[in-house]
Amino acid sequence: MKKFLVLQSTLSFSKTLRGLAFVISLTLLSACAISGEKEVAGITNRPRSAAKEILAPSGGHIDFDIAQGLRVYNNASVYLSALQVNVAANQALETKPKALFVPFGLVQSSNDSGGISYGVSRLLWQQFLAEQTFSTLEFSEVPPPYRVEHAIQGAKALGARFLVGGYITHFIDGATVGDSKIAIQLEVYDTETGMLLWAISQSGILPYKTDKNNILFTVHNRMPIDAMSTLVSAMGANMAQYLHYWTDPEGMNAQDPFNKAMEDLAPRAF
Repeated sequence: MKKFLVLQSTLSFSKTLRGLAFVISLTLLSACAISGEKEVAGITNRPRSAAKEILAPSGGHIDFDIAQGLRVYNNASVYLSALQVNVAANQALETKPKALFVPFGLVQSSNDSGGISYGVSRLLWQQFLAEQTFSTLEFSEVPPPYRVEHAIQGAKALGARFLVGGYITHFIDGATVGDSKIAIQLEVYDTETGMLLWAISQSGILPYKTDKNNILFTVHNRMPIDAMSTLVSAMGANMAQYLHYWTDPEGMNAQDPFNKAMEDLAPRAF
């Protein structure tokens, strides 16, 4: 009789565990379906809570098998600082201008400063092209280092009204095994006067997170194939869209009438 009661109690406890696991699975699956994100890396300015990260994966998914149990897959997220505008043009343009984009200078020492400068600059340039911030934006193949005086003369000789350049002030590529971090200062010069019209800074991080083993499920954090490219592209799109309010204010206002970025287009340093 005692053995029967023990067995019955064990079976009851086992059913309770299976039932609890089933409820948690449904909750996780529902949360994942509701989130609806599909990006490899989403952009956000504030970290998600641990509980929310588990219950609502960042564009990830959930699966289950008998051998490994319930598995939750989260995609890495990009965290960007707010744009820091140190110098701004005092008025918007009437028409989209022609500009020359030159490779940014790398401030910190590196064995591959030229490769980093060229690679990051190409990604930023592609985002400006995608945003169509300028009517024409040619990429200069002039190798680093970045020299403002020479770059302005070259842009003017090509008939560009503005020069787009700047500096990479911090660069750490963690790939798929560590944090990727970068800080960029973008500059825009008037080629006729040599005046600095824009100085915009932003930093970003794509943090690496280890997998977590829980009692009933395992959380796997997936990094993008090229973490630094994902991070730089997100920053480039952010800067390009902001400057678009300067090069084409009417078009951007019609596209997003509730965006108040136009209010920030005021001189800061002159």
